[in-house]
Amino acid sequence: MGSRRARLVTRSVLMVVLVAMLVLCMFAATALAGGDSAKNVIIMITDGCGYNCVLATDYYQYGAAGTQAYERFPVQLGVSTYPAGGHYNPYLAWTDFNEVGGWAANRVTESNMAATAMGTGYKCAGGVGIDEHANRVPTIVEIAEQLGKATGVVSTQSFAEATPAGFSAHALDRKALKTIIEQQLRESKLDVAMGAHNPWYNNNGEKLETPYFSDTSKYLWKESTWNDVVAGKIGNDADGDGEVEYWDVIESRADFQAMATGPTPERVLGVVQCGGEDKVGSGYTQFYRTGAANDAPFTVPFLETSPTLSEMSLAALNVLDNDPDGFFVMIEGANPDYGNHFGWLGRAIEEQIDFNDAVEAVIAWVEANSSWDETLLVITSDHETGGIWGPGAGVGTPAAPSASRFIVKPDQSVFVPLVNNGAGQVPGHLYTNHRWEYGPDFYWHTNQLVPLYAKGAGASVLTTQVRGVDPVRGPYIDNTDIFQVTRHVFTDGAVPAQVGNN
Repeated sequence: MGSRRARLVTRSVLMVVLVAMLVLCMFAATALAGGDSAKNVIIMITDGCGYNCVLATDYYQYGAAGTQAYERFPVQLGVSTYPAGGHYNPYLAWTDFNEVGGWAANRVTESNMAATAMGTGYKCAGGVGIDEHANRVPTIVEIAEQLGKATGVVSTQSFAEATPAGFSAHALDRKALKTIIEQQLRESKLDVAMGAHNPWYNNNGEKLETPYFSDTSKYLWKESTWNDVVAGKIGNDADGDGEVEYWDVIESRADFQAMATGPTPERVLGVVQCGGEDKVGSGYTQFYRTGAANDAPFTVPFLETSPTLSEMSLAALNVLDNDPDGFFVMIEGANPDYGNHFGWLGRAIEEQIDFNDAVEAVIAWVEANSSWDETLLVITSDHETGGIWGPGAGVGTPAAPSASRFIVKPDQSVFVPLVNNGAGQVPGHLYTNHRWEYGPDFYWHTNQLVPLYAKGAGASVLTTQVRGVDPVRGPYIDNTDIFQVTRHVFTDGAVPAQVGNN
């Protein structure tokens, strides 16, 4: 009887999915229609944060689900994140952990690939700002600049790292940070770039006697580039007025706080005084501060010397809104990802709280300085990390540690919800997506859908791009659709001429 009932349930779920997809195909638009426009677009990305990371933070902060400001937005969808050559199967995703877990290249994305998809509309299998054939493709930053808008990228990691780079640069290697920085500062028309990885400061925000420079390591600043940009010698004609706009550099937390109000320079480079060391685990505003590990959130207080993501976001917006034609900005909370990679849910939650605070600050900014009639705000993630579920979840007994992923039968997969332990307590949880060759307590990205929340000008256009219906998460789009909708609302349906080399 149990076996027969399971088969009936499976068939019922599949039938619901198929019917829902047919309904969507009948009523959802297959192409973007005109009539929806936005002056400004703000995309906020919480790296490595899936549905259960949002839920865990809800439980920790408020003791209940659905408590974040963005969880009350009018448009809420799932997003598929697979790279070039991949797929998402909404039926198999809920019958077999192996369908969304592991780390097979054709299923599981990385931040650079996901950011490129959102920033260019092209899937790729590596690099940033390129398609699957390694051709350079136009970014939304380049298109927005062509339309006369100001542009910016902001991150709690280096602004040359994967997510901001996917929106603003072109490189075959996502870790060619020197190449990416040179593009962003000397070639791009960016008006704002903000992040960590300051060569004069360690991971605790302490000034070094000798800065970390290297002309050979691809991860660090060239000394000549740093010295020139600090001296105000790097720039280009960013706004097409025939004059060079040089970068104005800010570094201290007080600088970021002051930049949130009043007059601003034309171009601002913010390099937080933290994370400049030449080693794995550098280049973040908070994550690698000494003493912080698998503890409850904020057991080790945030560094007072690093600005919050809210402060960075408000500083960026105050610079960008000087342009009467509007702006595009991508704002990233980079570090829920590494919390989940290490299985440190408390650390992921504290980073997600910093992101949530930034969302609330941006919402307040829109309502005080713009309006929902002219600004589109999109909240999403690049991918889920860790396969977070409740205690007892998983796929049975794992294969040998040398195996790349669990090898089990589909009917052994068990989806167990997180346990709500109340406000101020980390929820009961389990990380299911091991990556064995990095150690028994290291976890990888998954192919699960991630959430998207949107409000403001043109937000409803996202609902016209639905690709299917997930039996648990509901209607979902693809991450490439975020680019298509952003370009659409910027041009009111008219596609601008291509830029870059295709």
